[in-house]
Amino acid sequence: MTDTELRRLLDNAHGKRVLVVGDLYLDHYIFGSPNGISREAPVMVLDEQRREDKLGGGAAPALALRELGYDVAVAGTVGDDPEGQIGRGSGRGRG
Repeated sequence: MTDTELRRLLDNAHGKRVLVVGDLYLDHYIFGSPNGISREAPVMVLDEQRREDKLGGGAAPALALRELGYDVAVAGTVGDDPEGQIGRGSGRGRG
């Protein structure tokens, strides 16, 4: 696909309907600074500074398509666990 074709596709995106079908899950990231290496295994010990949850799986391309102007519907399975509650936006979540 050429740049021109891609630009034309993106320009025509607004209002187009797209169905994304896929696994829907929550990616959980832990950010921090390394503090050393564990004595039990060759893994870094991390001084945790913050955590962040982001929708992953099929939700990631759905969010990207929405940002490009598409009208997006998502079909998938979400568990009835704390991560699933975060993904649904109920606010229950972890902790």
